[in-house]
Amino acid sequence: MSGIPKEPMSQELIDMIDNYTEDDDNSSRREIKLLSSDGAFPEFFITIIGDTEDVMNFEVHDVIGWDEDYNANEFELYLTGSINYDGCTDIYFGDNTDPDNKEGYIHFCGKHSFIRHNRMMLSLFELAEKTITNFDKSNG
Repeated sequence: MSGIPKEPMSQELIDMIDNYTEDDDNSSRREIKLLSSDGAFPEFFITIIGDTEDVMNFEVHDVIGWDEDYNANEFELYLTGSINYDGCTDIYFGDNTDPDNKEGYIHFCGKHSFIRHNRMMLSLFELAEKTITNFDKSNG
């Protein structure tokens, strides 16, 4: 797998799909690693859930722990949402099943946290443009 450049996702985004599985109910799941800007380690894991004809439903897990070889081994649900074919987007921050979630609260530690968050958000939209079959590119 190649690293992600410092700008938003590359044109080779689809090649970055690590795993494709079908659940028992025949719904598909695709998992994508979003690497740090220097390509050294994964910062987020994006999971696309289900059919992507008109909408891309997704979960994003933040990597919060690595082993000594920089393999991700601890994750936290960062956000869930969907992007529609017309570019309209719904996002819920955090784990809405956690009673201590504080209604979408996310903590940022300095400028680096804003940069990595914005990079991930742009990557989600670019992923939607490339994976939603009926995406209306006039809304990008």
